[in-house]
Amino acid sequence: MFFFPYRADLEHWRLPLVTLLICAICLLVFSHQLSRKLALDASIIDYCSQDHGREFAIATGHLSTVNNLNRDSLCMYMLRTAHNSEVPDIVIKQWAFLEPEGHAGTDSRVQLYIKDILQSHYRDFSATAPTALTHKLWFAPDDIDVVRMITSVFAHNDIVHLLTNLFFFFAFAATVELVIGSLSLVASVLLLAILTNLFYAFVSVTHGVFVPTLGLSGIVFGMMGMFICFMPQANVRCFLWLFVVFKRFALPAWLIVLVYVCWNIYDWFAFGHNSSVNFIIHIAGAAFGYLVGVSIFRISKDKYLATSTARNVRRKYALGQASPSNRL
Repeated sequence: MFFFPYRADLEHWRLPLVTLLICAICLLVFSHQLSRKLALDASIIDYCSQDHGREFAIATGHLSTVNNLNRDSLCMYMLRTAHNSEVPDIVIKQWAFLEPEGHAGTDSRVQLYIKDILQSHYRDFSATAPTALTHKLWFAPDDIDVVRMITSVFAHNDIVHLLTNLFFFFAFAATVELVIGSLSLVASVLLLAILTNLFYAFVSVTHGVFVPTLGLSGIVFGMMGMFICFMPQANVRCFLWLFVVFKRFALPAWLIVLVYVCWNIYDWFAFGHNSSVNFIIHIAGAAFGYLVGVSIFRISKDKYLATSTARNVRRKYALGQASPSNRL
């Protein structure tokens, strides 16, 4: 089942340029992520398909027995995990010191020998291999890096992740931009990126689980929170796709946001960190978005609608569709 809000049921008097720019940036970043990933995969396949001598064959043969993988698959998986890590030497060491299940007690000298071989070959591989862009952009909650808090919101894991976030983002951010202005939207996106990732880092510390995060979804929920702060009763057009049933309808913004927030709270308690979805960022985004709207902008629905009505009537009058008595 797919249930998506796609546009506020309000007439806009100008293009939401910053909203469209953020969408374009996300698309551009993802294209670079994808090209880097394909180049890295090609380098890994090329390296593992070559003959690197007897010592490397012994090391990978031992590890393939431990992991029940064929030698080529193990080589590719090991190089990928090491190259995508901030500390590849530690990853290589962990691989070298793995032991077959039920056969503990492997000679430590053998393990050190394997580690030295693997680290030597990894250094040879990494000297020419392209860097994976995704792992340079994501935010790791055990490393408070403000730059990565911001870059992580523009990076995505795959095309479905990207398009879903952009779909939701445009549905709410387009109207929020018209209410608060383009520069204020930029400031709000940056502020929400920092606040949501700081909260995620705090929760990660309290649970002792540190999973890197990326994606625009925290900002999406922040836009939802700001939207219902300004216009809780405004209708948002949605579509529902259930197998062969396809429906379009409109719901009040507060109800849509409430459903999605409650859905994420339930999923967080049900799955916690055992999911690829960052429920904490979603919940924090909605809460911080609403607080930013209430505490900073203080713009009401009446102000928005009055401005919108005035502009629309002036436009209709200019086109000869309204009488002078209708001007505001």
